[in-house]
Amino acid sequence: MPWWGSGRRITILASAVTVVAILAGCSAGDGIARPPASASPPSAPAASTAASGAPAPLATLRAGGDGDGSGTGRIDVVALERTTPDTVTARLRISAERGEVDLGQFRPPAIAGTVAYNYTASSAGFFLLDEPRLSLYFAMKRDAEKTGAACLCTQLSGKLTVTSEPAQVWIVYRVPVETASVAVGLMSVGVTAPLPIGPRGQAAAPDEPGPAAVAAAFPNTRGLATSLSGAAEKVAETTDKVEIALDTDVLFDFDKASLTSKAQATLRSTAERIRRQAAGTVRIVGHTDDVGDDTYNMRLSRRRAQAVEQALRASGAGRDLTFQVEGRGEREPKEQGSSEAARAVNRRVEVSYPRPVAAAPATPAVPRPEESPSVPATTGATAAGLRSMEGVTADLVELRRLSPTTLIATFDFRNEGSREIAMRDGAMDRDAQRSSGTAHIAAFEFFWLSLADAAGNRYYVLRTSGRPVHHCLCSELDKLPPGGRVRTFALMTSPPPDVRTVDVGLFAFEPMRGVPIA
Repeated sequence: MPWWGSGRRITILASAVTVVAILAGCSAGDGIARPPASASPPSAPAASTAASGAPAPLATLRAGGDGDGSGTGRIDVVALERTTPDTVTARLRISAERGEVDLGQFRPPAIAGTVAYNYTASSAGFFLLDEPRLSLYFAMKRDAEKTGAACLCTQLSGKLTVTSEPAQVWIVYRVPVETASVAVGLMSVGVTAPLPIGPRGQAAAPDEPGPAAVAAAFPNTRGLATSLSGAAEKVAETTDKVEIALDTDVLFDFDKASLTSKAQATLRSTAERIRRQAAGTVRIVGHTDDVGDDTYNMRLSRRRAQAVEQALRASGAGRDLTFQVEGRGEREPKEQGSSEAARAVNRRVEVSYPRPVAAAPATPAVPRPEESPSVPATTGATAAGLRSMEGVTADLVELRRLSPTTLIATFDFRNEGSREIAMRDGAMDRDAQRSSGTAHIAAFEFFWLSLADAAGNRYYVLRTSGRPVHHCLCSELDKLPPGGRVRTFALMTSPPPDVRTVDVGLFAFEPMRGVPIA
């Protein structure tokens, strides 16, 4: 079972609240995104917020409706309330717009590296995304170590139909007091735009825990990591750290510690990152491959680290910062083995520093519904499938920047052939062998795409950080029958704001060239 459970595979998403809305709503069954104000009405009054007098939602997600006869569920985010100084209660309303909606699809994820929840019946599959902190918040648990511990959330089971009363859901999350807004997401469905966290405003449900029970519960938080790979540097940002691996084959000639002329552009980029982000100690560590004497390699690695430090200081990056420099020779290889490819990876200088938390707006802008940006059916960028994906067409629906750190990529895959396609085969394609930054991510996840800018930098899908397993913040893959269509999303590392267009690469598909970022 994937880490987020077994939710539906369609990824249609809607949001009605901010100018950075990720996707707008869609009518049941047509797969075309529209602003919530113009969405088709539900097929029964029970699912209509206007008819029932229920409050207008902050945002809406839709699950199901992928053409296989399943029901379409509407998930309204009613409120995000700061119920204690460090916890937030999400209030959701789930209703059926077409057919039957299995409430089991909202059960909790088996988060890698944490104790799993009770899988039988709950709403813990919903998470909050704190993008400035690169953190995912899942429902709090009543026990820290017990496998199958209950969550602090509504227990869900059974099915909803269009004549059923909507399910009213509450979920308690541990969220830092400084966080003013979060996005709400459900794996295999999508993620809303950032939504404001307000004060407590609604009456508690009869089964909601009181302050004492909340204080005794345990958080379930998972950090995220962004990653980009350039010709001379690889950059990874996690919740609390930025790491830059510089290629010494570009910075230095063989067996030398004097910077080459090619090194200047790379180090200017590194210095700019440090000037923009760093507030603590900057560590610079030199590494070599395993060729030569260990004592000599230790000296060479330190001399190279010192050369990098001097260049960064000369560029103005060292103003008001402390640098810590050391050499570790061949003792900490990045790749095991004595092949030339492994040795090339191990020859590096690593620059790292604490990651600051980006400031989030205290109150995200809330436009009127008619001002919410609509999402086109596609951007016009289309790619034909190759090899195992032959007969499948990929339409890029949206490539939208969410912040200086992340963006969302959304695709429609259409099977125009006569055979069933296993979408996960794209992850096993030969193109995967030529891509870096995607290691240790499961094949059933939609991680297999990258963006490339004019400078040759590649940007990859956000993944969970830490051990033992990495997962992407993206859709689950499934089989696509002849004539079938599925919408799939991934949150990705964003190029810098001055990068306006990128090439979009999908394993086993033709490349999409010069695609603008919204």
